[in-house]
Amino acid sequence: MNILKEQIAEFEKNIQEIEKTKKKISASEELSEAERQFQTSLLLSSSVTERELYNDLTEQINILQLSLNDCQDFKIINYAQLPIAPIKPRKELNIVIAGVLGLFVGIFVAFFLEFWQKGKS
Repeated sequence: MNILKEQIAEFEKNIQEIEKTKKKISASEELSEAERQFQTSLLLSSSVTERELYNDLTEQINILQLSLNDCQDFKIINYAQLPIAPIKPRKELNIVIAGVLGLFVGIFVAFFLEFWQKGKS
């Protein structure tokens, strides 16, 4: 939002510079009438572009402000807290589970091989 506000201030400054330049051109006696009209038309086209961009940015800010107003209905109940101890794997539990599973798989393979050999004979 701050970036948009800075851009709006820049466009306002540009528009003011264009207006000052238009006044200088119209007051200038060194330029012919055709040159004044040509430069004025160039300034008008750039002025229109700057104003369109300015209006777009102000519209974006209004939309952002409305969305922020909608978000103000939310309240933080509890703030996030850092854990006291880092989360780590429990090595002892993993070793015990691996041992028990290895024992069961070994017994299953032994019974399966015994069953397989009795089935062939």
